[in-house]
Amino acid sequence: NNPDNHNLGIPTGIKIIDDNFGGWQPGDFVVVIGWTGANKSFFTRLLAVEAWKKGYSPLVISLEMDKTQEQYRIDTLLNEGKVFLNSELMHGKNVDPDDYEQWAEEEFKDKHPFHLVTSEGIEQADQYFVQAKIQQYKPDLVILDYHTLFEDGKNGGTETERAKNLSKDFKRIALRNSIPIIDVAGVTMADGHGERPPELQEIAWSKQLS
Repeated sequence: NNPDNHNLGIPTGIKIIDDNFGGWQPGDFVVVIGWTGANKSFFTRLLAVEAWKKGYSPLVISLEMDKTQEQYRIDTLLNEGKVFLNSELMHGKNVDPDDYEQWAEEEFKDKHPFHLVTSEGIEQADQYFVQAKIQQYKPDLVILDYHTLFEDGKNGGTETERAKNLSKDFKRIALRNSIPIIDVAGVTMADGHGERPPELQEIAWSKQLS
């Protein structure tokens, strides 16, 4: 409980989490889950943007989207949709390139870094790659998107073993570097799931992630 409303960690921007847990704490390993199309990626980028706005340097390692897609999403969240939207950037509509460039210069001038790593030009992204990028950039918060797209550098025999190795090592990396890591995980779609939240057994590799 946090009765003084004082964040001991990195603010999440979600009042109930910040008030009760003090934000993201060093060594946290948090798994974000949701149905396909539930905007898990947008949500975790919002967490990164919230941290950046509060003076922290996030590192997003995305194996799902290319750098341009990631930049458009992050920029949309940074401007809160007031200047341009992600869909407008993606389709090149209603956005003046000069205005976009001017906004970016003003937004990032003399600010701390926002690190973004995508899969372009990378042969293999595994737990050792994640550790290397943390050593390179020294971020305050790491977001991994998403779990099953990372390779297991320990070459576990089965898919279950590989997923288990990754989840264990991501937690160890969070503890070793004293930073929170947020890991996006897929969910096995069940017939008739409707609008209810996913259940534990529906999370891909749920036993290993738990």
